[in-house]
Amino acid sequence: MVSQLASGSVEIDHRRDTPVSRAAYSRFSQLFGEPLDLWVRVNHCWLNVRGASGRGAADKAWAIPPLSLPEDLDLSADPLITEIAPGVLRITTALPLADAVDDADAVAAVCGTVRSNPRYLIESLLHSEYAKNSLRGEVNESRSGLAPHLEQISHDFEELTWLRRLNMHIEYRDIGNSVINIAQKVMPDLCGLIKAESLVFVSSVPKGGSVDIGTIVAQTGRIPLDPSRVTHLIQALRPLEKAGQPLVLNHLPRTGRLPEFAEVASCIHIPAMHHGTCFGWLLALNRVAWEDHSPVARDQVPTGLCEDEFGTCEASLIHAAAGTLAAHAYNATLFREKELLLIGVIRAMINAIDAKDSYTCGHSDRVAIISKCIGEELELDARECERLYTCGLLHDIGKIGVPDHVLKKPARLSDEEYAIIKKHPTVGFDILNHMPELEYLLPGVLHHHEEFDGSGYPLGLKGEAIPLFGRILAVADSYDAMTSSRPYRTAMPTAKAEGILLGGAGTQWDPRVVDAFMRALPTIQKACDQAEQQLPELLRTPVSANPLTSDPLTRAVVMTRDA
Repeated sequence: MVSQLASGSVEIDHRRDTPVSRAAYSRFSQLFGEPLDLWVRVNHCWLNVRGASGRGAADKAWAIPPLSLPEDLDLSADPLITEIAPGVLRITTALPLADAVDDADAVAAVCGTVRSNPRYLIESLLHSEYAKNSLRGEVNESRSGLAPHLEQISHDFEELTWLRRLNMHIEYRDIGNSVINIAQKVMPDLCGLIKAESLVFVSSVPKGGSVDIGTIVAQTGRIPLDPSRVTHLIQALRPLEKAGQPLVLNHLPRTGRLPEFAEVASCIHIPAMHHGTCFGWLLALNRVAWEDHSPVARDQVPTGLCEDEFGTCEASLIHAAAGTLAAHAYNATLFREKELLLIGVIRAMINAIDAKDSYTCGHSDRVAIISKCIGEELELDARECERLYTCGLLHDIGKIGVPDHVLKKPARLSDEEYAIIKKHPTVGFDILNHMPELEYLLPGVLHHHEEFDGSGYPLGLKGEAIPLFGRILAVADSYDAMTSSRPYRTAMPTAKAEGILLGGAGTQWDPRVVDAFMRALPTIQKACDQAEQQLPELLRTPVSANPLTSDPLTRAVVMTRDA
């Protein structure tokens, strides 16, 4: 609280004295060369927080008592100047010192008396103007200095965003996505970040214990590159490689290095390596100048580099991209090796069926083709159609367990022999059930002899309780069985087989699947004819194990016969 003392002085509330108020007091006192008072209005009461004498009392004759301050003083009010004696002026001005007290509506006022010395006031005004101009210059300089930092912050944010997308996006981690697709996705943004004229990814070709340079598998940038020139440039740079670290070369024309490549002014070269294996090379060429619209002047580039130089920032981004591509290629190699092993197992299974009953060879191929065409007509996705094809190839794998005298009997089967044949879906299920990688085949293999009305085997499932693969294979298997010659009967005319399918829709077969089969029939007939013509050529083509390419599993499974 503030109280009026008997002597006429005023008690000062030093609890309201803050760094802000002290700064204001000091500034105005220096300006006028006189000690002033600082007052704060709180709850309609003026409190003296710094006295003119500095000792807690307003003891000068012209000191202003609190009641003389106007009640409505605010920041919009003009300063009050009153001549109270010859050569003596009383001044009062409001200040924005709301943080000096707890009350947000508080108003501060600097007030006191000054001597009206014109020369001194003019000098003070000049000093004030000089200080204002100096502060304005400092502000402008700070603003111009912020420009390169803002540019660098923006660039760093773009880099972090790109790195996060590179390492976290599900598409980049999916083993089914080829390295080429990944490179084509990440390279355009990377090329813009490092301001390269061109960015290329070149594959490697294993050769004995070393690797040769392959071809350009992905490129981006302003200028398309000549593949032969890129190959020769990588050949020239390979002796300079350092254990998978980026090689940065700037000012090549000036230094005289690589004189045969006059079009290359600067470059970053790095092999894409993982676990000691090189899967290709990333090559960035010619750093382009900063855009003309950039607010950063050449002498303000934050990295300290010339605008046509690659630096550690660009090299680290190239290194991250190369590492990601190499790691994915390495994982794809492991996955491909596992896939090839699986394909070998499938080949062995189908060859075992062929050795057991030569009829099943062509039959399984045709059932696979018909099933895939039906799946496409039902608008199943590509992956499901490929799995349906493989399921068609292996749907009769259980016949391995059927005795030869039953399987190859030229006459009709007895009831006992037919009961043995009916076990082949369960036998096939038991064979494949021990291979988790082929788990998706189990529904089709087990249920391709179920009937839509529930009268089929082995479980007598009915309607949509029968798995879709089983319902599709049932139609494909029945049609090919009816239109193929067997030891005990000749092939049925296709028109008659089609009529039987239409007549059995809703009882023996799923009507929706039969309808899809009829719509796809022209495609089915053409695909079966082409498969018979192209099979010899497919058999002579080896399965590729290159991690930079992706052969569909279906194509590999088709190649299950020796030439």
